[in-house]
Amino acid sequence: MKEALYIKDDIQLKITAESITSRREYLETYRGHLFCSHPNCTAHITFAETPTFTVKKIFKTSKNSMHAEDCPYRITRNVDGNRYIPSETISQSLSENHKRDILRKLFNRNQTPNEVTSNVSNTPSKKTSPSSDAKVIPITKSKASIDPNAHPAEKGIREPVVKKRHCSDILSEDIDRLLALDDYAKSATISDDYVEIKLNSNTTLLFYNAFKASSPAAFSLVKALATDFINSAQDLLICFIGVVEKTQSGYQIQIMDPSLITFNNRYIYNYKTIA
Repeated sequence: MKEALYIKDDIQLKITAESITSRREYLETYRGHLFCSHPNCTAHITFAETPTFTVKKIFKTSKNSMHAEDCPYRITRNVDGNRYIPSETISQSLSENHKRDILRKLFNRNQTPNEVTSNVSNTPSKKTSPSSDAKVIPITKSKASIDPNAHPAEKGIREPVVKKRHCSDILSEDIDRLLALDDYAKSATISDDYVEIKLNSNTTLLFYNAFKASSPAAFSLVKALATDFINSAQDLLICFIGVVEKTQSGYQIQIMDPSLITFNNRYIYNYKTIA
């Protein structure tokens, strides 16, 4: 959907998805106040950023909301009409290929924001009405995890999504969530036991015991990279996957192992090629 109706207090106007500058603006200003723009349709609408699609920002129908019978955006269930509900949620680890793909996409969206990597259509899909034999089917839902005890990814099975954010878009509701994030380095603190890299947003990356245990060699390279960054003041775009934690000054993400982070699209083992 390209446009939605914004209704709040005495305000009622049509807006486009492109007019919303960021996820933060959507959550703070528009969330809960967007509706389908088709006449006599009161379906609730949400906003989404799609950095790897041709259309970068879109409107979607809110979960459990339904469009009017004559609305062109009304979608019914698929041919069998079955309703699938999660009976349990399991933590599933990310495969190495999935991690690489996530980090690459984070880097690409900063370098080539207009790159076309896939297509999305705004034409409502046409599906048939549910059959009389429709059933409610319980399924197991997978949640992406970097916990070493999580279930391993199964070959040929689609892996759970890890949401991508710019660090400047982190909000309090993201605390304790696994996210894929990116930002430029601002400063660094180097200690014998840990390395902290402060980003342009109010976000800090922490390399500590878990990272050292995963690879002492990689930890030494992170210390060398941080030292080079301090001395050279080069632009350093960092893309990473981690769980958001709250601190007194903002947010912190502890990097658990070298496969979860790149520096200017390079893994830490290749840091000398970054500059």
